[in-house]
Amino acid sequence: MHVGGNGGCDFATPSNDTARDTTVFWAPEVDTSVVLLTAVSPTLPTETARAAILRPGKTRRASDGLYIAHGHGRATAYSVLLGQVGIDDPVVVLVPLGWSATERFSASERLWRIAEDRPVTDTRVTKQRRLRLRQMMRAVDGKAARASHRQIAQAIFGIRRVDAELWHESSLRYATMRLLRDGRAMVDGGYRKLLCSRRAM
Repeated sequence: MHVGGNGGCDFATPSNDTARDTTVFWAPEVDTSVVLLTAVSPTLPTETARAAILRPGKTRRASDGLYIAHGHGRATAYSVLLGQVGIDDPVVVLVPLGWSATERFSASERLWRIAEDRPVTDTRVTKQRRLRLRQMMRAVDGKAARASHRQIAQAIFGIRRVDAELWHESSLRYATMRLLRDGRAMVDGGYRKLLCSRRAM
C-alpha cells in the first residue's frame, strides 16, 4: 500500500503509525497461535462455524490465503483462510499433530471464544513475564543512550534500592546485567520465541 508523505516509498502500513496502531500478521509456521482454517469436508457435519460469524477485523491477502485479525487488544485472535477458501465458506480448524499442537489447540479455543462472545485470555505471556520484558527493553534503551549499569538499575529498580547496597556486590547489579543480556538477545531476534508455546522455548 502506498502511503503519501513518506518520500515516495511503499510501506505495508502507514509509516507514522505506532506499534499500538499496527496489526502484525505472522506466518503460521512462526506464530503457533495463528489458527489454520480450511474448507470443510463433505463428510463432516454442516454445523461448522463460518468465518463471517467470527466478525473479522483487519485482513491481509497473502500467497497462502487470507489472514484475519479477530477481536482487539490482548484478546485478539488470528487466523488464516488457507488457499482459496472464501470468507463466507464453512470452515474447520486444521491442527498439525506436531510439537506445536497444544498451543494450536489453545489458539483454536481462543478463536472459538471470540465467536461465542466468551471471555478470552492469552496465557503465553504472564503478567510477571510482561513486566520483565518491559524492564529488559528499558535496560537496552538505557544502554543505547550510554547510561551506566548503575544508572540503568536506578531507573528500573529505584535510586533508594540501588544506593542501599554496595554496588559491586549488589544483587541489583547482577540483575541489571541479566536484563541487558536477555534484552539484547530479544532485540537480536529472540522476540520470535514469544510467539511459541513455553515448552518450545
